[in-house]
Amino acid sequence: MRSLFGGTLLAGVGASVCAVAPASAEVQVGFNAGWNRTLSSDVTFTGPNGTDFTLEDVPWKGLSFPGDGGAPYYGVRAAYWFREGPGWGVMLDYTHAKVRAKADAVVDLTGSTGPSGVAPGAYPVGDLLDRLEFTDGITFITLNALYRARPMGRLQPYVGLGAGINRPHVEVTGAALSDLPRTYEFQNGGVTAQALAGVDIRIAGPLSVYGEYRINYSPVDAPLSDDAFEIDTTLFTNQILFGASVHF
Repeated sequence: MRSLFGGTLLAGVGASVCAVAPASAEVQVGFNAGWNRTLSSDVTFTGPNGTDFTLEDVPWKGLSFPGDGGAPYYGVRAAYWFREGPGWGVMLDYTHAKVRAKADAVVDLTGSTGPSGVAPGAYPVGDLLDRLEFTDGITFITLNALYRARPMGRLQPYVGLGAGINRPHVEVTGAALSDLPRTYEFQNGGVTAQALAGVDIRIAGPLSVYGEYRINYSPVDAPLSDDAFEIDTTLFTNQILFGASVHF
């Protein structure tokens, strides 16, 4: 439902921009799919009764395709170019990615686990937590400034920088860390920022395809289900995507 909302929102924005854009401007609406990989990161849990511990360098698996479980990586966008040809533009972008901690990876636990009583040391992630993931999605909603070069035949390179918010579906279930409350819900994660570079290729008339690389920086600071505990991590997500768009 939230993914459908994101697509509907961008479609509505694109239609509205088309209605008000001057003749010298250009609007581009696109849809893309691709691959994402998130770098390892520390994951910290804090809560009552002295709970304050970190799982260091947790490796994440990016779930990019339907066979990985659930909806694949995808995105929708609406871009407004201030004039035809080269120049500046802005883009509203909605991206749905998913990441899961590798259960068999051995990580160092430091700090105090409170009443759980798990001592600091090295453990497989799966021994500590039955579930540690953002797999119903972590959504990035960003507003981006774009610049595109002069066309080279059908090819037109572009770059961009953007910022916005992330909305993770936090999924945490304790194993040895039994005091952590079972969590399976969307939360407000915090801010997000991204940099991107790509090339748009005109096919025929208003239609084009594009390929793009981007890296997304997303600090996630979110409560668990009872609001007494919090999870804190920082996700650096590399993304390679391919899409199709219509120009107006």
